Amino acid sequence: MYSTRVLELVQIFILYTVFVYGLGEVIIRPITRGKGIVYRICADLVAGNFYIIYMMFLLAYVKCLYQPLMIFLFPAGACLIRFLIDQTRMREYWKQKYHRLCRLLRGEYGGRLLGKRIPKNLVQKIRKFTGSLCRGRIAEGILLLIALGINAYYFSYQALNFVSYAAPDVEIHMNWIQSLVGGELFPSGVYPFGMHCVGAAISLVFGVSAVTVGRMLGVVTSFYIMLLCYLFVRSLCRLKFAPIAGFMIFTIANLTVDSTYMRYSAMISQEYAMLFLVPVMFFLYRYLNHKRKQDLVLFGMSFSLTIAVHFYVTAIACFFFLAIAVVYLYRIIKRKMLVPILLCGIISVLAAVFPLVIGLCMGYPLEQSFTYGASVILDDPDMYTGDTEDTGQEEKEKTDYTPQLVKEKTIEQLETYLFKDIRYLWICVIPCMFILLNCFLRLAAGCMTDRTLEYLSQMLYLLLLLTEFLLEAFDLPVIIEPKRMGIFIAYMLPFLMAVPFEMLYMLLHRRRVRSVLCNAAALGCLGIAGLSIGVNGTWKELPTVYYFQTSGAMKAACDIIRHYDKDSWTIVSPVNETTLTYNSGYHYEMLDFLTALEHYKRGDTLYIPTKYVFFYVEKMPITLYGWSFSVDDERLKKRQSISREAALREIGNAYSDPDDYYKYKRMELMSRMNAWVLSYRKAFPDEMQVFYEDDEIVVYRLKQNTYALNNLAIDYRKDLQNDGGM
Repeated sequence: MYSTRVLELVQIFILYTVFVYGLGEVIIRPITRGKGIVYRICADLVAGNFYIIYMMFLLAYVKCLYQPLMIFLFPAGACLIRFLIDQTRMREYWKQKYHRLCRLLRGEYGGRLLGKRIPKNLVQKIRKFTGSLCRGRIAEGILLLIALGINAYYFSYQALNFVSYAAPDVEIHMNWIQSLVGGELFPSGVYPFGMHCVGAAISLVFGVSAVTVGRMLGVVTSFYIMLLCYLFVRSLCRLKFAPIAGFMIFTIANLTVDSTYMRYSAMISQEYAMLFLVPVMFFLYRYLNHKRKQDLVLFGMSFSLTIAVHFYVTAIACFFFLAIAVVYLYRIIKRKMLVPILLCGIISVLAAVFPLVIGLCMGYPLEQSFTYGASVILDDPDMYTGDTEDTGQEEKEKTDYTPQLVKEKTIEQLETYLFKDIRYLWICVIPCMFILLNCFLRLAAGCMTDRTLEYLSQMLYLLLLLTEFLLEAFDLPVIIEPKRMGIFIAYMLPFLMAVPFEMLYMLLHRRRVRSVLCNAAALGCLGIAGLSIGVNGTWKELPTVYYFQTSGAMKAACDIIRHYDKDSWTIVSPVNETTLTYNSGYHYEMLDFLTALEHYKRGDTLYIPTKYVFFYVEKMPITLYGWSFSVDDERLKKRQSISREAALREIGNAYSDPDDYYKYKRMELMSRMNAWVLSYRKAFPDEMQVFYEDDEIVVYRLKQNTYALNNLAIDYRKDLQNDGGM
């Protein structure tokens, strides 16, 4: 099973890379030709995602989400766009292909020779690409591969070992991807559907299960998020080893709290939108430094994608824009770049909002996340919960913020949501001091370079993020809650750790050996940090695991989807498997099933009209439903088992939300489900068999004749009382 999950991860990684970067390369190649590796990776990522998302919106609105049509339209549309923006080269290219085909048909050009030249040309292109990537950077490349491998291990651990949902939101997002695969857009209301469009497109075009995409896409995107982080730092530094030293320490050291990186392993919109945060910064810097239209266009597309995927990342980008406005104001006005940037921003916003406006015009309501965001900003939880009653809440008492209290609250906020230890705050303070020193020296010399302005804007951007991060501690309104702001601040740490070495390099501009000295210092610090971490055992901790569903439950569901015919089966289980069954089979709520048998009378009937019915019974119910655990937490392993006593306890009707029964009455429900299965197997031992079993869960399979369905209504509680055991 583990090898199967590894193969699934590799499969989704390859499909995502080929689909997004392949389409992006076809479309944007005229612009990226001759550019560096950072430029090409960012441009292909932006162009590929932009094209896929808006193509999916178009196909969803016209109800044309059919695999054969999509297989044709996606590459055909990309080639058409390429032809429109690069007509001269494309005409010449296809003219050459046409002449070669004519020569081949006339026998002037042998098929054997053609067969040799095609792989030869392909190998040459690969060598050229890898040569440009690794030339003079072999040691750096090896360190980068090690760092990315470590990140892959961290962020794939949950998907490969615990299998099930990595975060609470994944179940909802998987539901929306499944709905889009089934042709339904905005099932819960209008929402930035960018990530879901990409996930659904991969599932439909390549015929991969949406469940597999949903489980593995977050791991794949985490790889690219980390790669972009390193590439961005590399684009800001001239030193070879400063970026990789900062990135490696960030990767292995236990500097930040778990909440700053645990979400990377999950398929969540906010983390997917972080793919475009680096391109927003990179292309805006390029435009401000060189004033090229293509950089402005790619910046606008990147910013538009943040809106199309998740508004929180858009808000973070706006903090960056504020820093740019302060630092680059003189240059923007002097070089007459203000109007183009504003127009680009307006067009980007309109492009991103346009699909959402169409959805509203079609009658879809706004999804509740908009209300949640407003409740965070307005500090009004009742707005999100829908509680409109006057609770008579008294006004908050004014706090006298003495310097000591301010210090205590600041430390508490930082150690709760960002750093493991407040001493690590120096990682932010020291680079800022170096940047300010360099800025003063440049001002004194009268030469503010592009790199100096970039570093100064990054420092101001960090200060704005920290300010927003600390607002809640002092009961001030916030745009983004601290636990999410910590993610973006932590994402800056590789850059901040590279800054001191880069600043030292800039200060030693008259020394010929400055590069050797500074690179040696960076590698020396990396070695010292690695040795210290190894001796003290302060490695980064594995992300915590949310437990809504056992690993076996997800494994069984994936096996059912893979091996049983579509619509031939039903799963009877808690709500967590509902999303998994969309477009493949059916789901019957365990609560509804047991409630129907609560007051059994002779002659009652209960039918499930599919050939196969699978019953999920947790042998160790998840009584701490929705809690997050460390991977070695004993509470995961030492849970109470189902029992006859629990099965005899009343479930009651105290909860208005059915999900609450799975949270607070899970032991009783699972014990009753087990009692029903045991009673039914006595009557039909050949038809009810064990399909899957591990230490946590057992899944039973009932096979029935669809023309003479089994009556599932039996008086199992009478058997339970008479047997005296389970």
